[in-house]
Amino acid sequence: MGRKGKHTREEFRELVLSEMEAHLETSPAENLSLRNLSKRIGYSPGMLISVFGSQSLFLLEVNSRTLDEMTDHLNSKGGGSTLRDNLYRIAEGYLEFAEQNRYRWKMVFEHKMAEGEPVPDWMQNKIDTLFANLSHSIFPGSETPSNEQADLMAKTLWASVHGITQLSLDDKLFIDAGMDGKSMIKVLVDNFCAGINKNIAEK
Repeated sequence: MGRKGKHTREEFRELVLSEMEAHLETSPAENLSLRNLSKRIGYSPGMLISVFGSQSLFLLEVNSRTLDEMTDHLNSKGGGSTLRDNLYRIAEGYLEFAEQNRYRWKMVFEHKMAEGEPVPDWMQNKIDTLFANLSHSIFPGSETPSNEQADLMAKTLWASVHGITQLSLDDKLFIDAGMDGKSMIKVLVDNFCAGINKNIAEK
């Protein structure tokens, strides 16, 4: 447990963020109140609010670190020899990350900003970077048809993979034994790439 007055501001930030992440390794965010989180590290809830600005912004910083880790994980999965292989590796990596970090991943998408509190620019930039990387994987370099089209295709593919991932984690795929989220992702990517190749052939 932390001791009051024994940490600098940055040390305190790291302490409380790490404590929240440790909790999320085994339990959902809603199982830990701000008061109990503060008690774990030996500080008052007011100190946490003073440093982060609000409970919502604190949780957003936790999500920011999760997005950084997820982006690094997905980047490490790229490098396939073909578009199909590359996208499948990235999509499978997304499912893999969610399975390994269930509650942190869920909090990224379940957290809502407080009413009237906008998403900070630094967080929006992280989200934009994630989709920009995916767009580049679909249309590397000069092959990109347009920024808007590539962005739409990247978000459409992500939304589909995300839906499969969510249902897989919740055990609600309702598919036969022997099939799983990875099997569905493969079908999705196969058809996505087939559609891209058809459009290219018709031009």
